[in-house]
Amino acid sequence: MYNWCRGENGSVMLTSILIFGLVATVLGAGIGFVTLSTRKQVERQVQAAQAHYYAKTGVELAMGLIYSHIDSLDAVLDTWYYGSIDQPFTTEPNNPPDHNIAFQISLLDDTLMINSRGYVRNSFNLSASEEAVGYVISLEQLRETIDQNHGGMPLALFADEMLKMTGSTTIMGNVATNANTAKTVVFEGTAHISQGELFIGVNGDPELVLSIPYASAPSKQIKVNNLDEKRVYPLPNFPQFPNDLPYRGSVSTASQDAFIIEEDGYYDLIQVVSDRKLEIDLKGGTRTLRVKNFKIEQGTIELRNVGSNSLLQLYVEDQIVLTGSSKVNEGGNPRTVVIYYSGTSEINFGGSTKLVGSLFAKQAKIVITDSGGVHGDIVTGGNNVTVEGNADVVTRVIYAPKASLNSTGSGKVKGTVIVASAVIEGDGCHITSDTTLDLTFFQSLDWPSGRAPSLLIGDVRARGSWQDKGEWRLGTL
Repeated sequence: MYNWCRGENGSVMLTSILIFGLVATVLGAGIGFVTLSTRKQVERQVQAAQAHYYAKTGVELAMGLIYSHIDSLDAVLDTWYYGSIDQPFTTEPNNPPDHNIAFQISLLDDTLMINSRGYVRNSFNLSASEEAVGYVISLEQLRETIDQNHGGMPLALFADEMLKMTGSTTIMGNVATNANTAKTVVFEGTAHISQGELFIGVNGDPELVLSIPYASAPSKQIKVNNLDEKRVYPLPNFPQFPNDLPYRGSVSTASQDAFIIEEDGYYDLIQVVSDRKLEIDLKGGTRTLRVKNFKIEQGTIELRNVGSNSLLQLYVEDQIVLTGSSKVNEGGNPRTVVIYYSGTSEINFGGSTKLVGSLFAKQAKIVITDSGGVHGDIVTGGNNVTVEGNADVVTRVIYAPKASLNSTGSGKVKGTVIVASAVIEGDGCHITSDTTLDLTFFQSLDWPSGRAPSLLIGDVRARGSWQDKGEWRLGTL
């Protein structure tokens, strides 16, 4: 009897446990479904908010472009610009698209209209969320904001101690200096600043600081302001060179038509001569090379298997030679090549040489002459930068706070130049500011304060008054 009752009770208990377990499973599945559904809903909301933020950022970027082209708006109208917060903007999207922001500026009668789109992408680079924002502002309202402040505009040139422009030279964009003593900013001939303003040192008197050749000179029309405080541009810390790379001797195309570097390594010499080619295989990642002497005397260096985040890091100890019509990474992305140079010998980009990449020289002088060109950042602790002849520097930043800049002939620089002093002679436009600066390399350097110095003039927030003038609207996808 006892055993029977025990068995019955055990069966009832087992059945109860099974039923309870089944109910718990069903409830758990329901709760899990609700939790998963809620999580996906929250994820969609977060993505939509992020896309909206990108779209609003696109409006701000568009306004920056408008300010920099206020006297030549036709150049930026009815064109779509594609890019991301940390990537340069282009007028053609990548294939496949990988941009987070796209915007277009149009003009109807006297009203500017901005249509901006923000995209959040998944791990496959496909759009997971899209938002659009619109903004309209009249030209009259826009000009009112320009009259009220000078903030947030890119610098074309900062010359700490002195600026001299002669002949018919022109700088397009804003120019600043800490100079505030007599005749430290000198204009001769028809030299002048166009589409920008001049900012002189704190408490400087324009009548004393500026030297203008005659009453009707173009330089007489320049709007002059005072800096609110002295500007300081420190040098970033120069990196330590890697010392754990395998030794690989020397490489020279003198002995064979082509050569391929496929692994990291430490070289005594990398040399390209006789119009031959050296290929460097990045294998979709980062390739690190250290070399005593880097000589591209006549030939090309091309990169293979370049991924979206690939990088060639080249550490040069003693000498960099780039002569003739040699090319490094021609047609490539300047973000994929970074050269660090610790030597003292002058770096001369002469002939029709081209470097597509960025250079950080610890203490070397830089010369860009003839029809040589650099597409990337140049950072140096040296005391002289020379741009002469028909040099064409499609750069983002020339950052040489200890150097004197000598620009002669019809040499051209596009971007921002930071130097101790500047003498600009010859004719034509020597420096043109760029509102679409790609500051990825510049900002990635090891700055003493932990962050890169500003390359804008004035208080960035000061220009925010445009938001109070115009009207936010829904954009179109």
